[in-house]
Amino acid sequence: MTPEPPGRRRSGPSSYQPGIAPDVWNALGLKAGDVFVDLGCGPGDYALDAAKRVGPHGAVLALDTWKRVLGELHADARRANLTTILPVRADIAASLPVAAQRVDACLLAMVLHMPGRTTHLGLMLDEVRRVLKPGGRLGILEHAGHVQLPEGHPARRLTPEWFTTAAESHGFSRLELMELDGSWLLLLAAATP
Repeated sequence: MTPEPPGRRRSGPSSYQPGIAPDVWNALGLKAGDVFVDLGCGPGDYALDAAKRVGPHGAVLALDTWKRVLGELHADARRANLTTILPVRADIAASLPVAAQRVDACLLAMVLHMPGRTTHLGLMLDEVRRVLKPGGRLGILEHAGHVQLPEGHPARRLTPEWFTTAAESHGFSRLELMELDGSWLLLLAAATP
């Protein structure tokens, strides 16, 4: 019997894809003892998976504005005895509640195509760079289909190339672009100061 994906039993949409998650973790270099931030975590499926990977000496910060799903994530983490997950209500397009240079890896999984998310992309990238350790990694996971944006948006479509240009102007360098079962993962590294 195939296990039910974590997000199916909770409210809120989940972008978690169990078939590609190991590729995402490998690309981010996520390992035991790391500090990981799931930006726009939704029901927290990536956060739950990451907590198992970073183990008891690591930490997972799961950020979202949706109070109900954060409460459900907290309960799921307790049931699974994953004590290293900290669900926090926060707007990822504002100042992040994380100390500078404390994080090994961050993930934006199926978040940036949502309405209004790219409006404050510069601030978001600056904040992610601030919290990442020098050389820390940011993964942007999005649908492979080109998402059409509203009239007047600076980009007509969200593409890895558009994100690369935006990220490079905020102190990131592109490491890799991976095609993953209908999605793409853009891997970026925070520049060293």
